[in-house]
Amino acid sequence: FSLIILASLVPSLLGSAAFSSAETLLKDHFEDTDLGQPISRTGGGGRTSTTMGLSDTPCLNQLIALEPGQDDVKSQSTAQGESCSQISRVEVAFTRQASPFLWIYMPDYSEEELVSELTLIDNQRRVETWEIPVPESAGVICFQLPQALESNNVYAWNLNVLLTDSLAQNPTVGGLVEYIQTSESFWKDALTTTGQQILENPTPEAEAQWGELLRSEGLGVIATVLPEQSCQRLN
Repeated sequence: FSLIILASLVPSLLGSAAFSSAETLLKDHFEDTDLGQPISRTGGGGRTSTTMGLSDTPCLNQLIALEPGQDDVKSQSTAQGESCSQISRVEVAFTRQASPFLWIYMPDYSEEELVSELTLIDNQRRVETWEIPVPESAGVICFQLPQALESNNVYAWNLNVLLTDSLAQNPTVGGLVEYIQTSESFWKDALTTTGQQILENPTPEAEAQWGELLRSEGLGVIATVLPEQSCQRLN
């Protein structure tokens, strides 16, 4: 999309009738085992930067997948003070891109040479795993899957930040993605188009659209965090 086309599309994309409903698109997927996985777009548990006090906004200390979800990611008051939503279940992100992009907010873990693992899963079986260096500072990062996904098939993915030797104790987020050959417009593709526009030729209009897209899926807590690093195509 050009920015002009995107500017005309995004307001309609945010409307309730902008996308085909998940119920319609998933009606023939009742046997897809990846749909039953309890995947969260927020990285709870482990030695996350929430305990390191790196930000006054709790959710900026949280690993967050920029994916559609069921519950807003937001700060909340607890007996221990302000914290960020620990669980926000993902919904399937539909895309017209056979090799889609994954967008993730990575907090500042204040550790050198920290790595993460990104795993693609189909029918609860590992397709591929990539080791990815964790950036030295907080921000939105992006990866493009190297292989084309099979159309009309739901894949799961997860990203695990290797803070400890125990995967279960590390910050982890994930998502569900399905490639569909269609002329329909999807939120995930609009986010990618807008994010790439910001990286290549940032404008106030593109930055505003980025924020609106995130707010429309309950990710308003990071709506002002813009992508700054070029997308990496995984090998």
